Amino acid sequence: MRSKNSDEASELVRRLDSFAGAMNVVLVVLAVGLATLDATCFLAMHLENAVAYTGVTTVSVPPATINELVR
Repeated sequence: MRSKNSDEASELVRRLDSFAGAMNVVLVVLAVGLATLDATCFLAMHLENAVAYTGVTTVSVPPATINELVR
């Protein structure tokens, strides 16, 4: 015959195991999200460096010129 303390301990272990299983799903989703963010940032920095070395420059048009083109 099992004691009451033993039953409570096994119930606690079962509940902790269930909680750990649920947390694993959350941690996997978090890890995939961070990996996606990391890959996106790496790709953006890589593309930025590729554009910078090709000699592409950005030219902004002054607001007065924009108004003159609209007329």
